[in-house]
Amino acid sequence: TEELRSRIDDSQANRLADTWADKFPEYYKDATGVDIAAGDIINVDLLAGSEAEVIVRLQNERSVANPPGALDPLTRITVYRSTGKLNLSEMMPHIENLGLNVVEEVPTRLRDDSGTFIHDFGVLTLEGEELDIDSSGDRIGAAIEAALAGEIESDSLHRLLVSTDLDHNELTILRAYRSYWRLVTPSFSTRYVDDAPPAHPDIAQDLVRLFEAPL
Repeated sequence: TEELRSRIDDSQANRLADTWADKFPEYYKDATGVDIAAGDIINVDLLAGSEAEVIVRLQNERSVANPPGALDPLTRITVYRSTGKLNLSEMMPHIENLGLNVVEEVPTRLRDDSGTFIHDFGVLTLEGEELDIDSSGDRIGAAIEAALAGEIESDSLHRLLVSTDLDHNELTILRAYRSYWRLVTPSFSTRYVDDAPPAHPDIAQDLVRLFEAPL
């Protein structure tokens, strides 16, 4: 409750604790740091109060808040789903397309009436670092939500969500460039054309900003 009170007002923190604390299984309570647990409670309450089937949020662990024996701090990409378990085959490509290493996946089924399920992915960058979630967390979460809903394509361009300030809507501009380039220069392999923008994030971002600039 103290961790919740550090994020939201006391009355709301007490309500969330009373509503959700008993809904989490014991193994979750034993294995999860208080910082991540507080974020999960806030997010499952957000999901319960919305019409969404899925929300995706990112958190960075604090080592001082982790239970004894825990791994080094990870970024947690967490999928909260109101309609039960999600097949890993649906989720893993979206994380891999971000260019991240998946260290672990921790599923948790809540003891609530709707069968809320939490899929918690512990990830690091290829350099072994946590993500800068202040910069990219909301954009990555929104992109995964849209991809899971089938609203957008998910591919290697999503690596730019980590390395630039672009969002998933702006990546459609680069997909248009990429499609055009394949038509006019078919000698380059599909993989080469796909990997070029993420390999040069500054240039990719400048191309989008040039397209968006008023004439």
